[in-house]
Amino acid sequence: MQIAYIGVPIALGADRKGVELAPDFFRNEGVVKMLDHICGCYDLGNVQSSIIAEEKHAADPAVKYLSTIVDISSQLRDKVASVIRQGYFPLIVGGDHSLGLGSVAGAALAYNDIAVIWFDAHGDFNTEETSPTGNLHGMPAAAAMGWCKSELSSVATKTIPPRNFFWIGARDLDEGEKAFAEKTICIFIRQKMFAKEACLMLWMRLYKSCSQTASRISILVLILMEWILLSFVVLEQKSIEELIMVSSIHLLIEFSLQTK
Repeated sequence: MQIAYIGVPIALGADRKGVELAPDFFRNEGVVKMLDHICGCYDLGNVQSSIIAEEKHAADPAVKYLSTIVDISSQLRDKVASVIRQGYFPLIVGGDHSLGLGSVAGAALAYNDIAVIWFDAHGDFNTEETSPTGNLHGMPAAAAMGWCKSELSSVATKTIPPRNFFWIGARDLDEGEKAFAEKTICIFIRQKMFAKEACLMLWMRLYKSCSQTASRISILVLILMEWILLSFVVLEQKSIEELIMVSSIHLLIEFSLQTK
């Protein structure tokens, strides 16, 4: 599958400059050319907002830079949906994690039903009411699930149910996020969980959510392969964090190829 490189040079969601430089940095370092050589890669440029110098709390006193981030997230959503429908894989490079909303919202539009695997030390499912900072990079998952009440909710035109979200590596949840987690059926795979059991839980959940027999068989085969692989890797005394990350990414890529 060929790749569509989408840059999102945004730092307003974290209210801290620096990360917005990454999309162009990777371009200048030859990443796009390398990907193009490997599998074909089209650079679709950067998503930019037409809102100029928004005041921090101009749109909403509870959150920062709301209008600009909604503008960028909506553009990203539409671009991601279009790229997927044309048969390309969207590689989205930020930028702070507020871009997660537009990314998954676009995928949700392109597919009938999706699961989201969220690799992060934080939950990113604060709402306007629970966020201790008002930074929107801590709210994309909540907005994607339809929990936000501000203009941010307009981005996820097709919300994703909590049961389709899986968090890997979460270790630092805010109090409001902990309360939400207790009331939902979200799955958290924390860093201290043993890697084999963590990955098995993740992929068995995905297996149960799949309705097509062929897809279920593919998942079962991949689970078996990964269980054997991890049994050998554990002997090399890799860290639990490495095992969870490598195993999950490996399975995700293989499953994507199997179901393509």
